[in-house]
Amino acid sequence: MSSGLTPPREHFDSEVRPPVDQFLSDPEVEWKAKCAAVALTSVIEWTFKYCEAEASHVVGSTGSLDSFRKAVIALCDEIQPVKDIADGVRHRFLTGEINKRVVTTSTDAWTADRGRLKLKSLSHTTYDGRYFDDVVRKVRDFWDGWIATTFR
Repeated sequence: MSSGLTPPREHFDSEVRPPVDQFLSDPEVEWKAKCAAVALTSVIEWTFKYCEAEASHVVGSTGSLDSFRKAVIALCDEIQPVKDIADGVRHRFLTGEINKRVVTTSTDAWTADRGRLKLKSLSHTTYDGRYFDDVVRKVRDFWDGWIATTFR
């Protein structure tokens, strides 16, 4: 019996890819960057809930959303700065050490640089100085490939 939940491929193609493509076509526009971050981060929860109901073997021993989140971040560590940006969009201030977040406001995450947004002040200093559109491409490509191989 089907749960009626949207499959990950359908969610990715209809809800994630459009805002990501919008941002990548205009990589200095902050609101597009924030929308892309929120969309890419949504894949975690949408996929976890779908797998709980339809493909429990995928989440397997992870058992919880937090464990699943950590597992996919371990596969693609670029998800972490994208998640930090998304959290900064949804919350005015990020405090505490939830997943070692450091961004204090969503506007502290980057600076404009030659038509692109350059990352700064993120939880993983290895991303300082990288362009956000490069990070977004890596996360988009990770999800696209992971969904294709996981849900054949």
